[in-house]
Amino acid sequence: MVDIDGSKVWNYYCNGRPVCQHTFLIENAISTAQLYKLQGRIQQGCRSSHEKHEAEDSLGKANSSGPSKCLAIIAWYTGYSHVVGCWMPDDQMVVVPRRERTDEFEEYAAAFGEAAASYPYFCRVLQTAPELEDIVRARPKLNFQDCTKCSDSNSKIKAALRKGERAVAEAAKAERAAHISEERKERLRYYDRRELGRDPQHDSVSLIIDKCDSTKTTVPWFKQSPGAWWSALRKECLNQHLLGVMVHGRPDKIFMYTVNDTIKGDANLNIEGIRRTLADLYETEPMPKTVYIQADNASDNKCWAMLAFLGTLVFHGYTNDVYLSFLLVGHTHEDIDQRFSIIARHFRSIDRVTTPQQFEAELAQALQAQAPVLGRVRAVLDWTSWLSPHIVSPRPKGIQHASLPLGTEEAQKGGAPAVDGSATDAPTVDTRAPHTFRIHLNPKGSVVLHYKELSDDPTWLPAIPNSKPLQTDEEGIFLFQTPPPDPMVSPPKKAPFARF
Repeated sequence: MVDIDGSKVWNYYCNGRPVCQHTFLIENAISTAQLYKLQGRIQQGCRSSHEKHEAEDSLGKANSSGPSKCLAIIAWYTGYSHVVGCWMPDDQMVVVPRRERTDEFEEYAAAFGEAAASYPYFCRVLQTAPELEDIVRARPKLNFQDCTKCSDSNSKIKAALRKGERAVAEAAKAERAAHISEERKERLRYYDRRELGRDPQHDSVSLIIDKCDSTKTTVPWFKQSPGAWWSALRKECLNQHLLGVMVHGRPDKIFMYTVNDTIKGDANLNIEGIRRTLADLYETEPMPKTVYIQADNASDNKCWAMLAFLGTLVFHGYTNDVYLSFLLVGHTHEDIDQRFSIIARHFRSIDRVTTPQQFEAELAQALQAQAPVLGRVRAVLDWTSWLSPHIVSPRPKGIQHASLPLGTEEAQKGGAPAVDGSATDAPTVDTRAPHTFRIHLNPKGSVVLHYKELSDDPTWLPAIPNSKPLQTDEEGIFLFQTPPPDPMVSPPKKAPFARF
């Protein structure tokens, strides 16, 4: 760039010879937009063509002048991850909720003020520091829900920092930390139940159920597009899904069921996965007295059909107690997802899958270390229609959400709501969602339901009215108005196939 009569003129060279701009673009295979961007970086005094290289330069400079900024970033991010992250014992790492890097940087910069490093340097340290190797960002959630409380707290922090309202930002951080602490306690209770299922001295079994939907489960599937014809035909491929059930033991036992789009992914499918798994496990021996089931917080798991099916296992004496538990929405990544990740990594290493049989063979290859039990679900039983006439009517409200009346001791203490939606003239407060259910026999021999909003809550609900302190109503919530048939002996008919 040279000055001619006070104006800036760019000169272009190829192999030392002056050329026009058009020839320069062709010779260097760059677009006009890229050229203008490079010119802008030169005018700004940048010494590198790419921000990443600029970050490397700044990292080298910072390290040559002393490690203080690098160590400060490592220390800050470690503390940040301990506040907002979740420790995954199976992966031996901390998973930090996925946020924009710029939002994390704003929190860091607000904490260090003028001593803060630049944004490129901040990102570079997070990417390269060996001290942070066990801290990873959560995967993109795809079709999963984000945690509303985390999103709200992060938005409050971001807005407060930009306005310079430090007190508001600190209050929002405290709110976020309290929520994460609550989520961790819920996860720890799941780990407790998991270890009880692994303990041979404890007559129980623990399992977790989840679905895996991925573009890599379609048949045929190609790592790279085989040609233009595939773009037109890919919509005609067989969409498959995986229903995984992991039984905790030493070692864990993995059941993987392949399902295609002719089967609805509703409660009937989830119940079928649990029934097949339990039937396989206890074909020749009695079922344990206690069954722990962990599932994601979706309506096809937290529903009356699922609760009633588990109630039939208690009613017909297969087990004494069933605990159905859910992690908080947006925090449901667990050990079974690690198995799905193993499958995804394996499929990235192969070129194509052309038949359902090859898909199942590759699935077995991916999980060979876990010795999986593989099955193909060609049809499911219509559990919803089969159980519906036997479930108590009218059905209690609040399995998904319930409103808590003002004036009750639960409301004053911030406890869980009444799942039966107790009627009152008082206005209601915030909506709550029960996360743990217990199905068992009450003292009168009836199959009943008790629940908690969180596993750490001290009292199983519903409670005795006006009891102080709260005391559990042992009668519970009745599940059946008529005796249900035996699900293992007289199962229902097949459910109708899905319509395309």
